[in-house]
Amino acid sequence: MNDARLDFLLSPRGQVLLKKFADTPITPELTLKLSRQFPRSEITPVTEILGLRQRALKKFRCADKMYFDRVGMEQASSDLTAEYHAARFADYFGKSSEKRMSFMIADICCGIGSDSIALAKKGFRLISIDNDPLRLRLFKQNVAAYGLERQIDTICADVRNQVPKADGIFIDPDRRPGGSRTISLHEMTPSIDILPKLREATPHIGMKLTPMVSLRKVPSDCEIEFVSVNRECREALFWFGGLKSAVRRATILSEGGCETFCRIDGEDEPYCETGEPGQFLYEPNGAIIRAQLTDKLGCMLNARRIDPDLSLLTSNQHIPTRFAVCFKIEKSFPFQLKRLKRWLKQQDAGQVTIHRRGFPMTLDQIKKQLSTKGTQSLSLFLTTVSGDHWVFQVRKLP
Repeated sequence: MNDARLDFLLSPRGQVLLKKFADTPITPELTLKLSRQFPRSEITPVTEILGLRQRALKKFRCADKMYFDRVGMEQASSDLTAEYHAARFADYFGKSSEKRMSFMIADICCGIGSDSIALAKKGFRLISIDNDPLRLRLFKQNVAAYGLERQIDTICADVRNQVPKADGIFIDPDRRPGGSRTISLHEMTPSIDILPKLREATPHIGMKLTPMVSLRKVPSDCEIEFVSVNRECREALFWFGGLKSAVRRATILSEGGCETFCRIDGEDEPYCETGEPGQFLYEPNGAIIRAQLTDKLGCMLNARRIDPDLSLLTSNQHIPTRFAVCFKIEKSFPFQLKRLKRWLKQQDAGQVTIHRRGFPMTLDQIKKQLSTKGTQSLSLFLTTVSGDHWVFQVRKLP
């Protein structure tokens, strides 16, 4: 995407073509076919934006009305996560939208606008900042699609040189400086070193980061939260000032709601013992693991670790939880490849679903070694128990 392509898309001719092909799946074959029927200067931006819109449908409910560039679309918060961020601000600044209208939130590195839109929907006034003029043009089109222009002002600036006064700040630093992804707090743009400057404007700050962020040299006064959408850990968040409400938090989001699990200030660090496998095996959600809440979850489930170096829990009691997948252990034995092959043959195993955690072989290596031609479907969990490699035949529980 560039300015010339966006200019064409917003022109009457561009709008006609967008409408004409809106419901057509964009494929390389179709793009080639259309390039023979229309000028390249017309069909290239049309197929680019329609292809991005189709990819974005999983993230944005109104993707068919929005404008993106590829990196902006990929790095933007989804509707679900943006609405969660906005809810955190609303919980602190006030429950009523009338009250929230009196507060100004700065959305720094606002990108294509998903977080600004979610905050504006909650009633906040926004000042949205990005140093990319094209990204801000896309942002304005997306805001207009939601009818929120009157609540949002924009500034094209480098926040390292200009931080606006605001009641709260949300910042989503660029984690692809130079085009390559980074997990370092000091290599993103702007880096964590911007924090003192942000604090001069307000103590109430939320910062979005990659879920794989390095937790070295994390500011001591922030809440660290990891957010999963269903089973996938999607992002990390640092919360400061009044937006902080815990020390560590794991949150699971879905269209059906939100569940959160945390350790608060002053709470003792829980300890979960290591012991023999029981009747049930729990695999904690990635957000629980990244938030270092496995021991606390284990205590809640009356469970123990199966190995001190792994985030796998076991118990003789099944307690349903959204924070872990639970498996019923049907059979277990020490891992020996010949023994496992022989046992699978005895079970008439055909389709075998393999889970692994803390096991030295990759899934591809395991599958190449196991040739199963039977009729029965089985699930295996290959892992380490007190330093030894182990096989569990499991059944996933709802």
